[in-house]
Amino acid sequence: MKYLKAIPICICIMLIAIPSLSILSVNANTTDGVIASYDFIEGSGTLLSDSSGFGNDGTISGAVWETGISYSALLFDGTNDYVTCGTTLTGSVLTSFTVQAWIRPEVSTGPKYIFYDGSDGEYALSQSGTSCSITAKINGVNEKWTTAEKSIEFNKWQLVTGVFTGSELRISVNGVQRNSTTVPANGLYNPGGNYYPTIGSYEDASSNHLFQFKGAISGVKVWNHVLTPSEISYEYSSSSQNYPILNNSKIAYWPFNEGSGQTAFDMTMNGNNGRLGSTTTTDSSDPSWVDGISGKALKFDGINDYVDCGDSLAGTILNAFTIEAWVKPYSLSEETFIFYDGGDGEIFFNCVDYANVSIGIKNSNNQFYWTRGNLPLNEWSYVVGTYNRISLKLYINGELVSSLAVPDVSMVSLSGAYSPTIGAYCDISDNSQRAFFDGLIDELSVWQIALTPEEIKSQYRLYFEPPSLKAILKIDEIFLNLGDTTILDGSESNGPDLSDYYYDFGDGNNSGWTQSHSISHSYNSPGIFNASLIVRNISGNQSLKSAVKIYVGTQSQFFGNDTQPITLWSTNSSQTHPDTECVVYDVAVSNNGTYSAYCVVNGYDDATDYRGVRCYNKGGSLAWDISKPNDTPNEIEMSDDGSVSVVLWSSGDIEAYSNTGTILWSHNVPDAWVISMTPDGNKIAVGSMIDGANSEISLFESGTLKWAMWTYGGIYDVKISGDGTKIYAGTGERSIIPLVPDYKVYCFSSAGLKLWSWQFTSAILSVDTPFDGSIVIAGSDYGMTIALDVNGNELWFIDGGWFDPTISDVGGIITHSTFTDILVFNQSGYLLWKNDSYDSSFFGSNSFASNSGGMIVHPYGWEPGPYGIIIRDDAGNCLYHYLNESQRTAYQVAMSPDGKYIAAGSGNQLLLLSMNPEDVNIGDSGGDSFLIPWFEISIILVALLLAFTLVIKLKRK
Repeated sequence: MKYLKAIPICICIMLIAIPSLSILSVNANTTDGVIASYDFIEGSGTLLSDSSGFGNDGTISGAVWETGISYSALLFDGTNDYVTCGTTLTGSVLTSFTVQAWIRPEVSTGPKYIFYDGSDGEYALSQSGTSCSITAKINGVNEKWTTAEKSIEFNKWQLVTGVFTGSELRISVNGVQRNSTTVPANGLYNPGGNYYPTIGSYEDASSNHLFQFKGAISGVKVWNHVLTPSEISYEYSSSSQNYPILNNSKIAYWPFNEGSGQTAFDMTMNGNNGRLGSTTTTDSSDPSWVDGISGKALKFDGINDYVDCGDSLAGTILNAFTIEAWVKPYSLSEETFIFYDGGDGEIFFNCVDYANVSIGIKNSNNQFYWTRGNLPLNEWSYVVGTYNRISLKLYINGELVSSLAVPDVSMVSLSGAYSPTIGAYCDISDNSQRAFFDGLIDELSVWQIALTPEEIKSQYRLYFEPPSLKAILKIDEIFLNLGDTTILDGSESNGPDLSDYYYDFGDGNNSGWTQSHSISHSYNSPGIFNASLIVRNISGNQSLKSAVKIYVGTQSQFFGNDTQPITLWSTNSSQTHPDTECVVYDVAVSNNGTYSAYCVVNGYDDATDYRGVRCYNKGGSLAWDISKPNDTPNEIEMSDDGSVSVVLWSSGDIEAYSNTGTILWSHNVPDAWVISMTPDGNKIAVGSMIDGANSEISLFESGTLKWAMWTYGGIYDVKISGDGTKIYAGTGERSIIPLVPDYKVYCFSSAGLKLWSWQFTSAILSVDTPFDGSIVIAGSDYGMTIALDVNGNELWFIDGGWFDPTISDVGGIITHSTFTDILVFNQSGYLLWKNDSYDSSFFGSNSFASNSGGMIVHPYGWEPGPYGIIIRDDAGNCLYHYLNESQRTAYQVAMSPDGKYIAAGSGNQLLLLSMNPEDVNIGDSGGDSFLIPWFEISIILVALLLAFTLVIKLKRK
């Protein structure tokens, strides 16, 4: 029986082996001391739920719901609105506590209660004007409080936090402690009495509700312990992105690209549109439209020209700001103004002393501060002024030129009835204009943050740095029969002072240096030849080499392989109407084919149809199935590992699901049209379209809204780079301003900063970018493919294709499809190869390159068939050809990030194809089959073999 001693060893070995088949993940709950938590997620009704588990639910009286993209709140009218939160906190004795709330107060006077509880002992979080306080009655006797003076801004979201430590009261705003006061040692807070905890008012002994709050409240929490300063800061940073007003840091932006008319439109959502001159009709006080540093600009005559931007900034209170503009002064006098806004407080950008530009403020204590630097005449300069309550700084052309320390005595309050003015000073005594600017102004913005030096340099480089010398080689014919002639063309090569071209034909012949941008050449022997182009400028500087393969001989010499990929599984996609063809709107597949998901609509528009997302595992078993009556799944994105799938529904719901179908997070973005996700599933870019105009691009990170930015044109497509640093969007025409069609490619940073926009002549229907965001490929509705560099400079364009070109994550392989051909280019815009389809009725609008650029996938087919999918290498050689005579498998196709699996769906068929020779060909499985886990089984067999060997050895002993 000695072999029984091996049993524990066998068990240990099996315990090592078995986890390769499955791993059980357990999440533990923790107690964080929250005794009341109101998330304001209901959005309707009179119940305000407490999510702490202590049952402190609230009843809403009068207050109405306000919902946003990522938050809900209650609006209190300041008269008779409040929320009573039960009696469960009554009698609690606390040696310490923390109370916190998000507020957006409206202009009011006197104390306004945010949260209140108690009588014998009491505590309250309150706001009075621009101040907020935490108050506590200690041991029912000593009432103490501490106040953060001039820390609250009207009409903006901010987080206020009050803390009682037992010996101290502290008040914080937006994660930063602003004041504190000492209280009697070991003081206790004891609510006692019969008064309800209340949100939005103070309840007196007669149950009257007084000192009612005016504005919006959300996210109220109470802890039975002290939050540390770092924990309070974390609470602010982790929840602030839920309140989008915090992230709209640019409060005015005038690019002056209209080119005509009486209005300079503000491109933010704040409506600070500027009227040219003194009236809405043309007069002598109107600046004139001219060419600017980017698009159009305004020219001011220095006599009486100005732009009146209304009173949209009135009432704004600024803790910090940035003003930036491109200016080209023709003359400087004792004082002229680029931009002015003010009243009780002022901000201004002006030119002084005949030679300098100055950034300045007047704070609400009527103190003036400014700093200045030299400004050259008759040339464009990028001028930026910043303020952060510590200092004023002035930058010219991206470099800091002067700064001034400013006492932190107050914020800048732009209250008053005076108009923000461009090109002049608005005299507060009679609201007239004087001190007129003489020159050009372009790209003027006002931010409610202080841009960093790095951000300022980045903005400057977008306009200032010239393009580098490039060579762009184009070929009219890439496949030649022996003796045929092709034309090599470098006409779209660009760079400063371009002078000469050098063509190497790859067959031992070259053109030598020539000033001719177009060269003809014939090849007299079959083969594959690497033609190339180098250009140089008048200074003798040479570009890098651009190369392209030219195939000489019959196409059958290069494209003949017809290997069928492995069909891992296929299934009928019909759910409710088997006799009706399904529509598959989108597909996605993870690495190694582990998960593949399909957006399916089956049946007629009635109560029995199916509209949902079906996710399968690699073996064809259904992993999860989510459907919504009367809500269509339009688009799906899947993380590389398949752990996160994000679905865009036609209702605007954007929902993230785990690999088991559990909802991870959900948001509704009105009129959402397109989504794009980073490979790790962490960041989601969303583009919306509202009647073709007034649309919004937004970014979510880990399910939380980071920022939302308004655009004029409806967003047709959006793409976030794999590294998450760039977000590109393509827009169509807008209806608000017909004179300025918004056919643009926009580029935003991950922080929501609009880096640039590029105007085109027709709607931009698609955009794509590689992993690093270094180039963007755009497709227009006229069939053009346009390439732009990371700074928005046009590199090249191709005409006569479909509207959805793509680019690989690495390698720069670009696909450009037509109804009959597939064309493949490299990042420099030269043609690598072109090939006719398998069938003359080719339909290749969904063609794309793999992430590595090593494979190109293009589906084809048109009624009545055949239908199929062709997979080629980057030289155009056919690697695999999936042919299906009857089912329309070619409409929606996706390739796994590792390039080994293809998910396809249309008609009544969903399937997963493999180009991995290690996989088993299961064939038509009906969706119920599974793959044998050979790797996992081999581990178990090895474990059993080791255990058996040990048993034999022990028996011999």
